[in-house]
Amino acid sequence: MYALGVTFLANGIIKNNLVFIGGGNLAEAIFSKISALNLYNISVTQRNSTKLAQLQAKYPHIIFFSNLNIELSSQDIVFICVKPQDAKNTCNELKYLLTKPTIVSVMAGVSIDSLTSWCSNSQIIRAMPNVLATIGYGVTGVFCNDNITKTRIDNILSIFNTLGKTFILDNEDYINKITTAAASSPAYVFYFLEALISSLIKLGFNKDMAQEIILQVSKGSLALLDTNINEKSISELRQSITSKNGTTQAAIQVLEQSGFNEIINNAIIAGYNRANELSTIDT
Repeated sequence: MYALGVTFLANGIIKNNLVFIGGGNLAEAIFSKISALNLYNISVTQRNSTKLAQLQAKYPHIIFFSNLNIELSSQDIVFICVKPQDAKNTCNELKYLLTKPTIVSVMAGVSIDSLTSWCSNSQIIRAMPNVLATIGYGVTGVFCNDNITKTRIDNILSIFNTLGKTFILDNEDYINKITTAAASSPAYVFYFLEALISSLIKLGFNKDMAQEIILQVSKGSLALLDTNINEKSISELRQSITSKNGTTQAAIQVLEQSGFNEIINNAIIAGYNRANELSTIDT
């Protein structure tokens, strides 16, 4: 069995060992950002041989394995980044290695109770980043059980803060809520943009021009929010563009009459309900 070595920084501080079970897109988003900090020894398991070779070439300073066979201690942090449906088998298979380290799960719908049972470990943290973490604009919700020390919590938060903004949740149920509110939300935004582009095409614009117009409007709208020197609310900004009896008002009225707000609310609730359903499945 391979044993991770202890590394010291120049100031004498020990570098923590971070181990990632699974090297998919979300795992890569995390370890690619934190590897640049040079504060941790990072190891990653990836069973897909093609993906493994790609990761090894891309991150030569990170240790990669096809199978986890590492001696772990209570000082180590293990990120479980496999698909939720593979969680139970993965944890049971590696239980003999997972009893001591702090476990951080980034899997949707897999409860702390389940992970505690499967890993024979009570040091469990659940985190739900979103895809925007890959570009440093992520939103991550973190929930810790009562067995996690403040020092360890601060350690975990410092890791996720490299990906964007991190929110500590005081109830595990909010992991499911932030899944639909943040982890899924980029898809909602993209879906809305797709609809706008499709509408412009129906008006006669070609596809490339329609996409260029909508993307520029989207970027500009977000930039306007960021540079909002008058500190107007989003609602006030929207109203400032909506002239009485003008073209924008005509369009907004159609959205209101179609129950746009209710549609969005129903979509958010549907995502939340599905996250709850996944939590009850014996994954």
